[in-house]
Order: sequence, then structure tokens, then C-alpha cells
Amino acid sequence: MDANLTLMIMSGVEDGRTLTYATENGDGISDGKTWTLTVGRQESRDVVLQRDTFISREHAELVLRDGHWWLHDCGSKNGAFVSDGDEETRVTEPVMLAPGQLFRIGRTWLRIQADDV
Repeated sequence: MDANLTLMIMSGVEDGRTLTYATENGDGISDGKTWTLTVGRQESRDVVLQRDTFISREHAELVLRDGHWWLHDCGSKNGAFVSDGDEETRVTEPVMLAPGQLFRIGRTWLRIQADDV
């Protein structure tokens, strides 16, 4: 499975920074059907967001399955949230992300660039 992901940080001191990941570079874990990227403050995570103290060491996962990105919260204290217009919904079970949809890990807003979904 060859896949790419570009994340845009949409808030905080890293606002506007883009992060790019690819299975061909060995980023994340792929079993041929899904591709998983781990998110957190810990250096061993694929997506490392150390400047947000509301992010757990092992906070969430982004999973590509059947051409769609899914956001999973890993039982973090401060949660993961998706934006639906003016509403924020806490992620309690895997949630499919729409192209360009905003989501929040700790206090950091991010979005998956639309051409990567």
C-alpha cells in the first residue's frame, strides 16, 4: 500500500506548518489494508506535537482504511475532537474525517490536506 499524508497545523505556535508522511519512507505502520500514524508528544510517535502540553504522550491515531482517514482517540485525558461547522464533537469511537475537515488533538487544530484523502 503506497500512501501519503500531508497535515496542516491550524493553530498555536506552529500555525501554518505542514507535516508530510509517506508509507514509502517507512512512516507509520501498514498491514497492506490499513496505514496507521500515531500522534502524541512522545518522540516515538509518527506525528510529534511537543509544544502542546494538553497532548498525551500517546494521544491518538490517524488510520487510512478503504480510502478514508479515520481519527481514533487512544484514551487521552484531554481528548480528540472533530469540527462540524460551529460544533465540536469529542471522539469516543473512530470517526471518519472528511477532506479538509478540522480536528483537534489537545489544543492543536489540524486538518488533512484535501488532496491526501
